[in-house]
Amino acid sequence: MLRGWGCRTSFSGGLCACVVFITSFFLGDSSACLGQVQVTNLNPGQSIDLAQLLNSNPSSVQIGDKVFGEFSVVPSDTNALAGDDLQLTALSNQIGFGISLSGPMSAIGNVTEDVVVRFSVAVTNSSQLISDVHLDYNSVVFGAGFSSVIEDVFTGGFGGTLVDQIDVLNLGGTNEQLSAAANLPTPEQKIYIQKDVIFGGGAVGNQNASFISIIDQTFSQVPEPSTMLLSFAGFATLLFVKRRK
Repeated sequence: MLRGWGCRTSFSGGLCACVVFITSFFLGDSSACLGQVQVTNLNPGQSIDLAQLLNSNPSSVQIGDKVFGEFSVVPSDTNALAGDDLQLTALSNQIGFGISLSGPMSAIGNVTEDVVVRFSVAVTNSSQLISDVHLDYNSVVFGAGFSSVIEDVFTGGFGGTLVDQIDVLNLGGTNEQLSAAANLPTPEQKIYIQKDVIFGGGAVGNQNASFISIIDQTFSQVPEPSTMLLSFAGFATLLFVKRRK
């Protein structure tokens, strides 16, 4: 029993049930339980095959102070890029914690690939809400090649309230790192991301091609209003006490 962390765990028949606690990745544990969903902790730079997160009882990954879950991959046809082809890597940069997707995202000749990737992201520290979404991806195109990532940001579930959209496009340039960001109207504890990744050679011939190496996703955070109010009140109290002295 982990009383100090507000979590109660019990073992019966080899099963683990966790009430409200996700083991922090700083503890170095490989996994924890949130309800009935398996949560795998990843340190920045560690990777997991996305296929492991795409089963009938979806798993989640915790990276720093964020939990990523409810993954799905919907290819345009049976021969298109699928979840089995993609890898998820834990990301940490100056913006914050996030994820990086990589895999054989390439199209040569008169071929177009279209795949939709969905996932949710929630902060475990409710005092640091998600304020904006950052999208970066590396794309190389040749000839008539092209690539794009259209990203919808929802609250209240996939197909819920659309709060913003990011659209990045590469129609030329042999080596392009594209970036875009969206500010949320209101900071949120949990949001839902839907990425439509489209890339193609654009015309017949090996000289027409498109390649995407990495798609990165990070999130800026701000204190929730109540936390800011408490901080301001504490600061004001300190000034009052200092003035009285």
